[in-house]
Amino acid sequence: MIKLKDINYERIGVKGELFLVEENPNEGFNFPYTLFIPENVDENTSLIVEGANTGRPRNNIKDAVKDVIERCMNITIIRCNTETKFPILTPCFPRIYTKEDGEIYTHILSSKVLNYEKYGLKRVDSQLVNMINNALKLLKEREIITDSKVILDGFSASAKFVNHFALLHPEVVKLVIAGACSGTGILPLKEIDGEKLLYPVGTGNIDEITEEKQEEFKSIKQLYYMGTLDPL
Repeated sequence: MIKLKDINYERIGVKGELFLVEENPNEGFNFPYTLFIPENVDENTSLIVEGANTGRPRNNIKDAVKDVIERCMNITIIRCNTETKFPILTPCFPRIYTKEDGEIYTHILSSKVLNYEKYGLKRVDSQLVNMINNALKLLKEREIITDSKVILDGFSASAKFVNHFALLHPEVVKLVIAGACSGTGILPLKEIDGEKLLYPVGTGNIDEITEEKQEEFKSIKQLYYMGTLDPL
């Protein structure tokens, strides 16, 4: 791990260290991720996974990764982590645009993204599972024991990311908190009245999302909101 900075938001009492974990194809992820470890973290805790979201695409893969890393340097979820003191993982998946393929909107985990094979982007959802396993191992080395299932958090594009990821990999998720999804979340159904529901509306064309996974997804606690005026 490469230490990026010490975090000290004195006004709200959040302190900790922010690290960059470099890409590790041997462990199944082709992009780096950041890991925030709060000061006085509980010995038994949970890992938050914050969906990446830069707000704009880049036509250069290195610049796109750099954009995500820079956003992670001052990520809002860290400022909100005042009482729970969870460690936080943010994958540095790039959002790119090419003349040949158009925009590869990685941060909403679209069907196009899942099947995109260039630049090491194929199945970034599975790469995130491997990042999670890697982070749990690194935390354990620091004598921080975490649950095997993670808390997903996202807003806007990253809200779509965590919503879709939870259905693809419900076995690693225990809670989803997402805001400004800009529409209906994915339905855990393959069809309605004989009409196939294509991903990401539903799961009709993704064979790996089985009935078992759909049932597991429905058992996950999930909170979705649109904005600050949305009543909880």
